[in-house]
Order: sequence, then structure tokens, then C-alpha cells
Amino acid sequence: MKKISLLFTIFLLCSFLLNAQSRDAKKIKKMLDEEQYEQVLEYKSKKEHRLDGKSLFYKGVSAYNLSQDEKANQYFSMSVAKDPTDAVAHYYKGLTEFYLKQYRDAIASYDKAIQITDTISEFYEAKGDAYSKLGDFDSAVEYFKKAMQYTDCSKDVYTSLAYAFSGVGLLDSALYYYEFALIILDPEDRMYRIASNNIGILYRMTEQYEKSIAAYKQHIAMFPDDYAVMMECIQNMLKYEETEEYLVYLKKLYEARENGDLPADLSDMIYFTTFQWEEYLIVACELFEEEDSPIFPCKYKYVAIDNDDNVPFWIQLEKETISGEELHRLKLVKKDSLFVYSNFEYTGKNHHRTLTHAVLQILNNEVAPDTIIAPYREWVKQALAQKYDVTKLENDGSSFEKAIKVNSVTEEYEWLRKYYPDFEMISQGLYFENNIPYDVLSIIVDGVEKKVHFEISSFFGKFLLDE
Repeated sequence: MKKISLLFTIFLLCSFLLNAQSRDAKKIKKMLDEEQYEQVLEYKSKKEHRLDGKSLFYKGVSAYNLSQDEKANQYFSMSVAKDPTDAVAHYYKGLTEFYLKQYRDAIASYDKAIQITDTISEFYEAKGDAYSKLGDFDSAVEYFKKAMQYTDCSKDVYTSLAYAFSGVGLLDSALYYYEFALIILDPEDRMYRIASNNIGILYRMTEQYEKSIAAYKQHIAMFPDDYAVMMECIQNMLKYEETEEYLVYLKKLYEARENGDLPADLSDMIYFTTFQWEEYLIVACELFEEEDSPIFPCKYKYVAIDNDDNVPFWIQLEKETISGEELHRLKLVKKDSLFVYSNFEYTGKNHHRTLTHAVLQILNNEVAPDTIIAPYREWVKQALAQKYDVTKLENDGSSFEKAIKVNSVTEEYEWLRKYYPDFEMISQGLYFENNIPYDVLSIIVDGVEKKVHFEISSFFGKFLLDE
């Protein structure tokens, strides 16, 4: 449910003392006070058109509280048509237009409210919010400042003003108001968290890197579950500090993933640095789990992104086993060619700074590749065929006797994608052989139908027992 403004109670309390309400309005107001929003919307006078502006306004507030913005807007529109002198009705009409992303209509409604009553700070603040949404930050600054002239203005206006200042490029002013917001806001307030995060970003944008890192550290100390900021902090520490303190946060990210605490959009990799190279943005990531790339396991990637969000090339650190020792080598994939650089060999982990330096040497053509493989896609296809040759398997799934044991249906499809990457699914059936359950999948590979047998005794039927 949307946050309901205290203005509704405060402002209307005064008007109730001055204006007599209709019988319908009194009945509806009683239900509204008891939060019986559905009953308010169902209420009808003997003739609907007889409902006065206040009654229609209450219906609008009920729809607004139920997040039924279009219906709320209809009631507020009818309310101001009946009583165009009700400033709060115009204001609420503007709020619904704001949530419906009709920002210019919202501004017009706020203007009407201000014309009637020009001493309510929330009217100006709402108008500033609408201008911010339109990207007109100069106007947003103007109206947020007007809101701040009143002692009853909300504390959130300071973060809104800071955001508007950043929109017009006045970053020092934005920093000032974000830092002031931290003084007056409760740490439990959502806007406090936003302000705290944005301070670190603005210090970085103004090249005050030490302050940026300090701000991020303070933010993480207060909000240890803000893993996105933790990644941002790691990036800044790697760029602007010489210490290994970033490894503390790296460890926390791995622990959070292991505990299932990471948000879905952060659970695959850690973005540990970004930088501009020529017309490309280079984004570096460390995968939580080594990825087949597709022949050798890969842990680190530097991906080039152009202005159209395409990826024309990337560099990755792949693991190879040579003479019994695991080595990691940098490889560039570009224009269907693979460039292998033996100049850089790594063992162990946490080579973030030296990796970035080596990648820059490759990008700047300061080193030459040891090997070039082209066309890369065809080479990958052949390598995959050799690596995942089903004929070399003792259990190839060709019969019940040679069935592949799996622990889930997901594993069945992972196996198929590995050994028959271009397979086409036909059907799947459940069979029992000697009281053992099997999934038998019929697929087409290179125009030939095959049946692949999977033994599923490890998980089949267990969900029934769990119930």
C-alpha cells in the first residue's frame, strides 16, 4: 500500500470544523476512518450523482489506498468538478496522475492546489518530484527549495533536493544535502539508506576517492546486507587503494552466496573493476563458480561493451593443467579468433590488480599472443566433441543397463546439453525396470532419433513421502 500523507488528516481536520458534511459524506468518512476501503467504494447514495465532492473525495482516497490509481483518479476528478475549491482533492488527483506517470497532468493539479492554498509544503514537494521525473531538475530544485521554507516540510525533501542538484551537475550541493539528510533522518528510514549510498557515489564522481571509500565502508557497517554497495566498494578499493582490505568484503560476498543471502541479480559474479578503453567500457567480473569457457574452466572475465551494448570481444583467464600443475592463462576472443597469451601465467587466486594490468597490456598491443586459433567457433565445436565424446562413457544412457544416474530432472537436461548440445526434444516417459524408476528421453541428434535412459531412484517418489 502506498504511503499515505499526513496532510490528509491535518488539512481536512480544519475543513471539517468549518464545513458541514452531507449525510453521505459522514457515513463514508466513518468507514474510511475504520479503513473499510472496499465498503467505501461499494457505497452508493440513492442516486450516485447526488454524492457531493467530499464523498467522492473519500471514495478516491479509498481507491488510492488500495493502489487502484485509475479509479482513484476518476473519483478525484469528479470531486474537484463538484468542488473546485478543495485543494487537497486537487493534490490527491495529482498524486494519482504521478503514479500513472502522467507527470505534466500531475503538475497542473498541484498548481491548482497551490493557487487555493499556497502554504502547504507538501504541494511544492510533490511538484518537485514530478519535475524530477520529467528530467527538469532546475524546476525540481526550485520547488523543493520552496517546500523547505515551511517548518512542516518532510525530511525526505532534503534527499529529493540532493538528487535534483546532482541532476543539474551541482555535485557539491548534492553532497551537502545528502550529508544533512543523514543528520536528520532515522537510520531505519529508506531515504537514509539511499542518501548514505549516494554519498559514496558522489565522492567518487568528484574524484574524492578516499572519502568515497570511507563513505562506502560506513554504509556497509550500518547495512551489512547491501551487497551491491559492497561490490562498489571493492571496485573503488582496487582502483584507489594499495591495501588488500578489499579481500575482507570479497570473503563476505562468498559467504553471503553460500548462505543464500545474495539477491538473484548478484548471485553469479562479482564486478570488481570497470574502466574505459578507447570507445569501450571494460567490465571485469569474478565468477563465483568456475565456468566452462567452453573447453577450459574460467574464473575471471573482462568484457568489452560498445555504445550499442554489444560485446565485440572479451578477455578471460582460463585454467589449464600442464605437467600436473594448474596454470591460468589470459585469452582474448575477438572476431571468431582466440588469442592465447603465455606471457601471463597465474597460480592461486586474488590477482585482481595484476590481472587488470596484464589485460591493459593486451588491449594496448604491448604484448603479442603466443597462439592464434581461428575460426574459434569451429575449433570449440570440435573440442567439445572430443571432450564430451559419449562413446567413451561406460554409462552412455543407451539402455536400462547403461542408464545415467541423476539426482534431479535438471541434471538430465544438463547431461543432454553437454553430450548432445544440438539435441531436439521429442518426448519423456517414466518406466520401471526391476522395480527401479527410469526417465527415458527421446531426442533427435543429427536427424537420428535416440533414447537416453536416466536412473532416477535417488529422487523419484520422495516428494510424495515429504507430503
